[in-house]
Amino acid sequence: MKPAEVLDIIRDVVNKAGVDGTITVGLDKNEEADFMWYSCKGKEDFFVADRLFVCPFSWIENITYEYKKSEDDELLGFELEDVVFILHFHLKRDREFMISCDEDCNYLERAFFDGHETKFKRIDLAISKYTLLIEKQNVYETLICALFDKFENGKVDMEFCEKQHSIIFDYLMQNKNDEENLFFYAYKAADCISRHGSYPYFTDIINEIKARELNDQFLVYTKKRCWKEDENSSFEDVKYSYFQDIITIIFDQMHDDNANF
Repeated sequence: MKPAEVLDIIRDVVNKAGVDGTITVGLDKNEEADFMWYSCKGKEDFFVADRLFVCPFSWIENITYEYKKSEDDELLGFELEDVVFILHFHLKRDREFMISCDEDCNYLERAFFDGHETKFKRIDLAISKYTLLIEKQNVYETLICALFDKFENGKVDMEFCEKQHSIIFDYLMQNKNDEENLFFYAYKAADCISRHGSYPYFTDIINEIKARELNDQFLVYTKKRCWKEDENSSFEDVKYSYFQDIITIIFDQMHDDNANF
């Protein structure tokens, strides 16, 4: 999400909860506030809550919230009467940051959850590990892009291709939780085949998806990705045609390997 979107939602919740006089939400970059937009040249803009650097704004995928509409109102899952609002920040890689607040701007609870709803006691440590995880995954996403850029530039060095594939695939085999990069690699390989006719390691990637029983999830990812790649096109038939090309390549590979797809 964009910084302005995030802060506008928070500001709206604070206003609805009737605590806009005590809880501050920054309007501009680097304006000191309880919820602020931290900006530093050469780095991603960061979301800061109660002086805690949570994550870059781009990692926030959605925000849900609850707030007290009256004195007798009870918030879901909270027995504390002092809570006036709760914000849930849904982050990349199926993580969640939650913060609850009372009318005097006392942060009654800050929590960080993984995709299995595990709640971490040391929130600063959990966020630090999460940041390292995302940055590591971003490195391998960059490696995948660099590999296929060689095909686009017409400078395919098969020795380089083999080495890059080995690095990427070893990482994916050792980091089974990084399904997004596995899907991204498979999608980019299918896209390469649609443009250049072949990619020597496509079978390996598809077989790994099948072995993990992620066929359905990969299909959903592929459809979203195809529409995203052609999002600048105003013609739905262009997007659909591209999706057909990519998905046909994937199905052909699945059926060639006797997949139960």
